[in-house]
Amino acid sequence: MREEELEQFTNFLNLSKTGYTAPLYFIQGTVGSGKTHLIERAFDDVNFGCEEGELDFRHSSIRCSELYSSKLLYEAIINGIQKAIGYEGETKILADNPASMFQVAQTMLDTVQSPIFIILECAHELFASLHDAITVLLRHTKYLSGNKLSLILESRDHLHRLNYPSICPRPVILHLPEYTRAQLQEILMKEKPENASETLYHNYLQVIMGYFYLSTHDVRVLKHITAQHFEAYAKPVYEQDVSENSVILLWKRVDPMFRAARESLFLKADETKRNTTLELPYYSKFLLIAAYLASYNSPKTDKRFFLKNAGKIRKRTKAARGPEIKQKMIGPLTFSIDRLIAIFESVTESYDRGSKLLSQLKTLIKLKLIHSVSAESQILEPKMKCNCSEEFIRKISATVRFELDNYLFDNV
Repeated sequence: MREEELEQFTNFLNLSKTGYTAPLYFIQGTVGSGKTHLIERAFDDVNFGCEEGELDFRHSSIRCSELYSSKLLYEAIINGIQKAIGYEGETKILADNPASMFQVAQTMLDTVQSPIFIILECAHELFASLHDAITVLLRHTKYLSGNKLSLILESRDHLHRLNYPSICPRPVILHLPEYTRAQLQEILMKEKPENASETLYHNYLQVIMGYFYLSTHDVRVLKHITAQHFEAYAKPVYEQDVSENSVILLWKRVDPMFRAARESLFLKADETKRNTTLELPYYSKFLLIAAYLASYNSPKTDKRFFLKNAGKIRKRTKAARGPEIKQKMIGPLTFSIDRLIAIFESVTESYDRGSKLLSQLKTLIKLKLIHSVSAESQILEPKMKCNCSEEFIRKISATVRFELDNYLFDNV
């Protein structure tokens, strides 16, 4: 898996043998797209056949999510270089002074001939919290001689979405697209238990993909779900009540369980209270509720539910056109961001259209709770739809004491 990207990154690393080492690499991919795994595989390939103490490509990893000050970042860089080369000398730096960091780093790098690679996991967080410190660090070629240090930035966000300093050198960029459905099935197929047949597990993965693929592409989450529910899915087969080829019968048995698992996919269970709560900010919950109302209410009803002093709404006489079909039976409608924010402002009586609200909307889209149906090139008037069930939204509404039935047209 990822053979093309692996070969490309391995070729980048092998350029170091010719005397050229890129000072910066930027590897971008969403959560669970295999960034860390690809980097580790690449270093294993280029170091294949080398003794442990004589590696051609030495590297060390730093978790940027744990760094909240420039001093911690500088100390992490020094510790990473020390760990990679096994340096035993003095490595103390003066507070958060970058000059002291580069001086100690140069002393350590002078003891080796080959370049050292430092991997910065979740590097996108540094651009938001430690922008000045990461700017100095990205310009390390200006302060270090010998071209013996290379930084590998591992990020969930694209480079153009980060506040990347223009004075810093441009990195070598490698993009990892999300796994396709076929690729995810191939990865999950490797988790097949020994006592399960190929046919049974293949049919099981088809059901898993049908329920969860639109909600998440994270391999780690899908592996957890697959391992958690396979025993219940295969139990009728092992007890010889159902054939492993009876896909529909097996699907009917696990349908309620999979629906509950999908609805609580991003919920945290509290075993003591036997309830579930969503770990989201207060206004993010209202934003999710507004998205659900925009998806399951016709725009024609917005005046009735969300406009004060709208006047008396005239009721139309029902014509003999057969039973009325509820919107939740048809599926969610698409809505614009202007309509979403208008409904949000109505239910919260808040008129803050600042960047915080838009960043919370971006988070909900990343969590696949709200689905963007517009192309990335469509910047103006993007279209979205809510990806949550009614039961899920009712749980959210209960945490903020919001009466959902008063705003749903289907329940009037």
